[in-house]
Amino acid sequence: MSDNRPLISTGFGDGGMTSMLGGVTEKHSLCTRACGAVEELCAHLGASVSSLEAQLGPDCELSLALRALFPFLSRCGHDLAVADSRAFRLTEENVSSVELAISVLEGNLPPLCGFIMPLGSESACRLHIARTVCRRAEREVSALLASGRRANSLCLPFLNRVGDLLFLMSRRANALSGVVEEPF
Repeated sequence: MSDNRPLISTGFGDGGMTSMLGGVTEKHSLCTRACGAVEELCAHLGASVSSLEAQLGPDCELSLALRALFPFLSRCGHDLAVADSRAFRLTEENVSSVELAISVLEGNLPPLCGFIMPLGSESACRLHIARTVCRRAEREVSALLASGRRANSLCLPFLNRVGDLLFLMSRRANALSGVVEEPF
């Protein structure tokens, strides 16, 4: 290969390794899997923001709330990649802010009377997909923490709350679009 490769294509990962904030690790490691799931969640949230803004406008309450999650998710990803607790960035206050958003959103929705289908508006469906990716990220973080590798344990309750929030957001997106929820 030429020495004129672009910086994004270093070829370093061709051998199954990747560099992270904590050093070099295997692409299949629990740490890489957890960080990758959080990164995938961010991409799905980006798609959700775009869908919400196209459907309901740029000042849509849900879009603004999703945008507020990105810095926290960045902190979560950082705290999974580093093993030094002195460098952890996600805080109890970040978890509490998601809990507050859940309380506010839940107060604006009718009570849930059972399981609902992940259907409805495009925005609601994208939020359901993001929710399932968030649950996978939660499982990957749980496995990472159970392995004994040092990582910020707050990432687990944070992702759990984000998953709950995304479920409520999907319900709210349907309500704002006039879509009636279908029971399972």
